[in-house]
Amino acid sequence: MAVIRPEIETDPAELEQVAIDYLQEAVPGWEPADGDLMTWLIAAHARMVAEERDIAADVPLEQILRPLGEQVHLVAPKLALPATVDAVVTMRDQAGYTVPQGTEVLVRTAGDDGVTMVVVRAVTLEPNRGLTVPIELQAAPGREGSAGNGLDDRATVVPIRQLEFIGGIAIAQGAVSANGRDAETDEEYLQRLVDTLALSSPTPILPEDFAAIARQVDGVERALALNLLHVRPQIITLTGSSFRGSLWDNTTEIPLDYGNPVGPGEVPVPPATAIRNGLQNKGYDVEVTGGPSVFTLTLIGRPVYGPWRVTSGGPAVAVVQATSFQTPVERTIAVAVVDDEGASPPPSVRQTVRAALESLREVNWTVSVIEPEYTDITVQFRAVTWPGYEPEPVRLAAVDAVVDYLSAKNWGRGRDGWEDGDVTWVDEPFVRYLEIAQVLNEVPGLRYVESVRIAKGSDTATMADVQLVGRARLPRTARESITGTVIEG
Repeated sequence: MAVIRPEIETDPAELEQVAIDYLQEAVPGWEPADGDLMTWLIAAHARMVAEERDIAADVPLEQILRPLGEQVHLVAPKLALPATVDAVVTMRDQAGYTVPQGTEVLVRTAGDDGVTMVVVRAVTLEPNRGLTVPIELQAAPGREGSAGNGLDDRATVVPIRQLEFIGGIAIAQGAVSANGRDAETDEEYLQRLVDTLALSSPTPILPEDFAAIARQVDGVERALALNLLHVRPQIITLTGSSFRGSLWDNTTEIPLDYGNPVGPGEVPVPPATAIRNGLQNKGYDVEVTGGPSVFTLTLIGRPVYGPWRVTSGGPAVAVVQATSFQTPVERTIAVAVVDDEGASPPPSVRQTVRAALESLREVNWTVSVIEPEYTDITVQFRAVTWPGYEPEPVRLAAVDAVVDYLSAKNWGRGRDGWEDGDVTWVDEPFVRYLEIAQVLNEVPGLRYVESVRIAKGSDTATMADVQLVGRARLPRTARESITGTVIEG
């Protein structure tokens, strides 16, 4: 639901006419006259009211609704987050020193410009233990935001207050600063507030209510609620005396760290935790129970897993319950979520969404949070430019337009919503080749399209629509999957 900004009329003449219209309706036959006292009073009051309405119109809507949203409806704003990065401090000698918490450094980006960062926690290097010690840097207060992202070991790091025992500071090799986030704008906050207030109660009732709640979770840009759909988790077991090696889901390798030796002074990771971490690091939403020789894995939110196998000498794997969609099932709903790039968020985000929905749903409702299903699309086209246009720049622009149209980030928004932050997600099941032709026809410099062929994956491209697979379906393509020929007209 869009944010509605009221228009406040401040023109005295318009306000005067409103009063005249009212009197003419209330007193049949009355007409304003230039010398009439009533006419003069109406004009005077219209100007006084116009001044008050001018003041009201100058107050931004955000100054009214943000305090209301934060203090009354408890919709917390998304504040800026600082970027972080691993770094290394080199001491001048091995006498032993402590790098204080809050030590400020400048990570240069160009010339004297850069991002001010601070040491997150104090680090001590004991005497005769070498010259280097790892530290963690974080954007300083007031420097939060995405501007601190993307700094790597090529950047120069300079202490702002020189400590005599520090020989140098550098970003760790291979490290790149990340996790910085800009604070949401007033418009973004108001849109989230409108989504929240659109719910008649905290309990989701309609499918769009479930999607609106999911969008409140940090890391979720769009959500699609699929009514009368229950996604059963897949349950597998791992059985054996050794859990070293790897577990394979079709072509995805998941290392199993349980049983591997640990270094001196290190605490071994509990087996269930190690297995869960291995799967979550590969993007699986999983619960692990059992032990010490039999572990049960409950995998949530995907339509297809497996076939499962393990490396030789590892545990045995068996499927206890296969993943399946059950539909229609009363009082069930599945919610698919994607991030701002159209990708499936990490398991932690999907778990947060599921917990939020479970805490608010009515009793006896079954809620599933699922990943979208992607279909790779290839496109071939031939087109002609208007006279005076170079074919190659037009071809490149045409490829960009098709990639943009077929991106999971934009699919289902409606073409008018691409530029205004619309969070609509329509479950559009077909990629239509005539729609591709329309996108091409709107490329500047392109006169007309001679032919368009599309295909799913590596199938033969044809002049026919392509049906996307699965549920919560999204297309996916890349520049190399779009081949086109553009000739000069």
